[in-house]
Amino acid sequence: MTKKARKSSVAGVSAPARKTTSQTPTPLIEETPIDAAISAVVDVADEISTKPAVKSIKKKELLEKICARAECKPKDARPILEALLEVLGETLDEGYSVPLAPLGKLVVTREKHDDNGHVLFCKIRRTKKSLDDDIAPIAEAAE
Repeated sequence: MTKKARKSSVAGVSAPARKTTSQTPTPLIEETPIDAAISAVVDVADEISTKPAVKSIKKKELLEKICARAECKPKDARPILEALLEVLGETLDEGYSVPLAPLGKLVVTREKHDDNGHVLFCKIRRTKKSLDDDIAPIAEAAE
């Protein structure tokens, strides 16, 4: 203890607080633009990997859902579903956009030809109204 500290403690007055400066540690190596780019890529990859997986449905399950909604038998709905998918594929392959209310407008955005076949990249434009509408039955119940 210093003489000044003793005098202040004797007199009942506390010693003045020491001034401390907080210093952030300086990195040993400065971050380069390449490091920043790598960090950004890693952040984006983390975001992508945390997105939920895309769900898919098999044609058989789709047929079952159609039959339940339309109240029909699979043997009646199967040829219609097959024809619909075939015509839809041909129409998109020819470059047409297909308005499918209430689903939305289906548009081919890009095409790719490779050894395995012809790939069509599509988007579906859904209107706010189509998202808000209640699902109407495909067919009315038979009486």
